[in-house]
Amino acid sequence: MGVAVSNFNFEKVREESRAKLRVTFTQRDGPGGTVAYANTSLTDLTIHFDEEESWSVGAVGGSVDLKSVATHEIGHILGLEHSQVEEVVMYATFSYGVTKKLAQDDIDGIGAKYST
Repeated sequence: MGVAVSNFNFEKVREESRAKLRVTFTQRDGPGGTVAYANTSLTDLTIHFDEEESWSVGAVGGSVDLKSVATHEIGHILGLEHSQVEEVVMYATFSYGVTKKLAQDDIDGIGAKYST
């Protein structure tokens, strides 16, 4: 488990009716296009992954890292915009075979949005 950088907690629920955030895999625009997007409406918090991409967990050549993209889309749901820093999770694009972990730019963004 990593270091907490916010007070947000996520847990899997058994009953879909209790879920506040949903995840789907649907056809989008094929490999190499938009790998995922998030609905950020308070009535429909859903992350849609393109099922036509090659997905992996970790850096696997020719695949997109599911954890990195999920973290990016959760950032959008929490109100973060794209970063100009290419190495960070909130950068606009992902490359095949690469993982991204939260960087200081990401942490500063969530801190600025939700600091008390």
